[in-house]
Amino acid sequence: QNPQEVLVQRIAELYGMILLSEEKLECSTEEIESKNESIDLIDRELNKIHSYVVKEEESKLRILRSYVRVVKESVSLGKLGSEEDGEKAGEVGAGGIYLPESNLGDEELHVVASMLRGNDTIKELVFRNNKITDDGARAIALVLADRCALKYVDLRNNMISRIGIKAISDSLERSERVCQVFVHPGGKIEAFGSSEKDSESSALAVASICIVDVRDNTPDNHDGLRT
Repeated sequence: QNPQEVLVQRIAELYGMILLSEEKLECSTEEIESKNESIDLIDRELNKIHSYVVKEEESKLRILRSYVRVVKESVSLGKLGSEEDGEKAGEVGAGGIYLPESNLGDEELHVVASMLRGNDTIKELVFRNNKITDDGARAIALVLADRCALKYVDLRNNMISRIGIKAISDSLERSERVCQVFVHPGGKIEAFGSSEKDSESSALAVASICIVDVRDNTPDNHDGLRT
């Protein structure tokens, strides 16, 4: 082969390589555009889901606020529910808020706690079998430390660790109505306070005035041990 033929052959090979590269580049560009379209579609779907979740949470909180408000008003007006009502989740009971197995988390507990601070009519809270963690326990602790009429709080089968139990017991110790707090094995907290004077004695009798049951909880982290 003469040099001219070799040069032509080499140019042809290079041209073929350029064409092949251009085809690959075009395919890659099309693939990228297709993936971008898929990403945009997924992004739009995620935005729709996020908007739906936000609306659902807002609706849930509105219903929760309304429920707590109805309970407080029914008690303050003397319209107490029956014991049978009190056993039903979501029903207005005699001075109690009953929301077991209601998919409640810490955010909902903060809403309830903010509405119960300084309240002297609600005596019972039932929040067992929900998704309450130490943060929600601290919200309830703030209510217990303040002036309140709570006699029983059911927080069994949630996600509260020993940290949450300590927060609740410490808050009860700060309460003016409590003189002693005892934490039973397993996480049941009992507060004792002064009751009415004995008719035959001038001394104040000490009795159990509030129980917070935090047994059978499974913390959502490895730091807090099961209670």
